[in-house]
Amino acid sequence: MKKTAIKSIILCLSLIALTLIFASCTSSDGTLKYEKVKGGYAVVGLDKKAGDDVTIPESYKGKNVVEIANNAFYGAKIKKITIPSSVTSVGNQAFAYCERLEGVYISDVNAYASISFASIESNPLYYAHKLYVGGKEVGDVTISATNIGDYALAGSSITKATLTSAVSIGAGAFSYCESLCEISLPNTLENIGATAFAHSTSLMEVSIPESIDTISHSAFAYCTSLKSAALPKGLLEIPARMFFNCESLESVNLPDTLLTIHEGAFRDCASLNNVTIPAKVTEILDFAYMGCASLTNLNIAENSRLKTIGKSGFRGCYSLVDLSLMNASSLTLIDDSAFQFCTNLKNVAIPSGVKTLGDHAFSGCDSLLLNEIGGCGYIGNSENQKLILVKYIDEKITALKVTTETRFICSGAFERHPALNTVSIATDASTSAGVLGIGSSAFAFCPKLTNIQIGKSVKTIGDFAVMGCTSLNKIKYGGNSSSWKNVTRGTNWTYGAGTSTITYS
Repeated sequence: MKKTAIKSIILCLSLIALTLIFASCTSSDGTLKYEKVKGGYAVVGLDKKAGDDVTIPESYKGKNVVEIANNAFYGAKIKKITIPSSVTSVGNQAFAYCERLEGVYISDVNAYASISFASIESNPLYYAHKLYVGGKEVGDVTISATNIGDYALAGSSITKATLTSAVSIGAGAFSYCESLCEISLPNTLENIGATAFAHSTSLMEVSIPESIDTISHSAFAYCTSLKSAALPKGLLEIPARMFFNCESLESVNLPDTLLTIHEGAFRDCASLNNVTIPAKVTEILDFAYMGCASLTNLNIAENSRLKTIGKSGFRGCYSLVDLSLMNASSLTLIDDSAFQFCTNLKNVAIPSGVKTLGDHAFSGCDSLLLNEIGGCGYIGNSENQKLILVKYIDEKITALKVTTETRFICSGAFERHPALNTVSIATDASTSAGVLGIGSSAFAFCPKLTNIQIGKSVKTIGDFAVMGCTSLNKIKYGGNSSSWKNVTRGTNWTYGAGTSTITYS
């Protein structure tokens, strides 16, 4: 018992000591609480005498007030905040949930624009919107600061911003500036941070100077009024989601220097109607132009180096009618759902060098004009009209022979075919040419299918390829067991089939 009591006393004394230490680190002027930090003092919270109108002093106890700490004003019911030019950094969520804020008062817009805010809710403008300089509300601002800090003017109600000397614009610096109609960027600018202008819903045009070196992701995402964007000549990449959901954007001239169009770069740009992919572009990555519902012209420059069209790259481009990829002789990958639900797509030309066709690459393209051969519908090019087997046309086919001209059998191509009994997929004995990929559910739920012969050329078999083929009793592969191990087989490709046993030639 005595030992327990002693331990309790020691614990209580330790807690008291810690409280005293913390109290000795924190001091107050009656309105605000402060802590010493490198270079001066940080404001860490409100004190008892704080009212609706709070002014942070430039100095405290003879030293500059240089910081506003994490969560310092979290949930405070203040209406007005005055921030001095001495403050250089503001901690995470310093003004989070300060929903009664009506105005931010400063003396120097350059000093304020240079502050490093840890998050968007570190900046009181996110809630207050109105910015007062020298006691006067400002709409147009001219900023000569070299480095615009992260979230520097985020949420402000400014209407025009002229940057005269900026080298970098921080992440989210002008995000959620919903009244911003005009931005002037200088020839000194080298870097634009992530989401720098995102959700600036009144911005109608932007011209990016040739001095730019890097642009980070989502720089202009959700700029729903943006109609035109001038990109610099030396630009190498369109970053991920750069113009995501810029629903008013009609056209963008891509520079000849461009190499990569990243994920979702123009996703849901519903007004974009004309796109020319420059010759040096090698990759159009996932979702790059997904949901561009007005896209009618997709042009591939001559001598194109394009190798990859990513997943859902042009999915849901409902207005696209003609598609020729023949200038892209280096194209090897058309990934999953690349052109899925391009419902008005009619004419398609695909180069013969494509080595991988993803699942559902052309699913839902119900207007395709197919090459009808032997009861099946194909797409390809003038030299090979049977490159891609899209679907069956004749419901009476009982025996399907896929010749060595065909490279891909599309997802769901023969799904639920009522009469199909045997499938033979050939491989050229001398060249090993033939089908490279069998799409997901390609032969699923074919009730009469008993026999399928898979050519040695096949590299991939999609998910559920023969699922539910209850009469299937023979699957023969044209190679040996060693080469079969190198065939990529999807999830449950034989699920519910009559057999999953493989025999070899």
